[in-house]
Amino acid sequence: MWGLLKGLVRGAASFLTSWRRQGQEDRAETESPGAEPPKSAADYITKGNSFYTAGDFLGAFEQYGRALELRPDDPNSLYGRGLALHRLQRYDEALAAYNRALELRADDQDTIHGEGLTLYELERYDEALAAYNRALELRTDNPDALNNRGNTLDMLQRYQEALADYNGALELRPDDPKILYNRGRALYCLQRYGEALADYNRALELRPGDPDALCNRGATLDKLQRFQEALADHNRALEIRPGHPNTLVNRGVTLSNLKRYDEAIVDYNSALELQPDHREALYNRACLYSLTSRLEESWNDLTESISRDGNYRTAAREDEDFDNLRSDPALGPEFERLVAEPEE
Repeated sequence: MWGLLKGLVRGAASFLTSWRRQGQEDRAETESPGAEPPKSAADYITKGNSFYTAGDFLGAFEQYGRALELRPDDPNSLYGRGLALHRLQRYDEALAAYNRALELRADDQDTIHGEGLTLYELERYDEALAAYNRALELRTDNPDALNNRGNTLDMLQRYQEALADYNGALELRPDDPKILYNRGRALYCLQRYGEALADYNRALELRPGDPDALCNRGATLDKLQRFQEALADHNRALEIRPGHPNTLVNRGVTLSNLKRYDEAIVDYNSALELQPDHREALYNRACLYSLTSRLEESWNDLTESISRDGNYRTAAREDEDFDNLRSDPALGPEFERLVAEPEE
């Protein structure tokens, strides 16, 4: 088991066009030809847009707030505020801004889409899916909404449906490296490794050096038993982004398959130092401790793994990596009790 990276959420910047145009229309209503325009909500919206485009999300948030002081129920300002708060990772506040905007303008596709993005980040996947469904009812040919609904379906482990959404998004935007990356993940989860590899290859042609794509291509190459190529991808990803826990875990898997167990354990140790609750790193280290006859350490890691996630009980029951632990006179009976189905 290993830590494949979750699908990337499409950037909210793709929403800017529609509501920037609305801000310009609002300004046209307030300006008089040949005169200095007064400070209006539209002025602040336009300034907020500029901050947002430049990546100054706090500055954008402040400008949208000033627009709302002048016009408290302006859905454009509320929408912009939601975007800025989302980028500041203040998701509950972003959701509140979107909800208020939708009370005022219920069928705004961009706001509904933004609501879906924020619900996704809050791990409220069923609600995010409902939001994307509504957005796509209003506009069926939106590649961003299709991509992000695919991400949500992926998190719900509905991989075939996710794949259909990614295919639809790529029909509209064939060379988007993020969508290709996400489709590669769905194909991986469907065990269609050759097709996943093709998507990661194309994504990396379009955006060379993307550490997420390198990490997941390495994992895919590992499944295809092309271990040296997998290791090269993991190494490259870690050169670009040192100390990334999932990449360390994936490299550990590849090193394990190359029977370089001591190096793999070093990677799992590093991943756990960076992210102590990394379940795959802990379980995989338990496997290697058993393979290298470090049975007490294997037992401790496995016990902790199962306490964190009961699915590891089922995995360990059939995992040959634990044969040394299973056959140990002292720990073997304890192992069998640990991995047995819990009584109702």
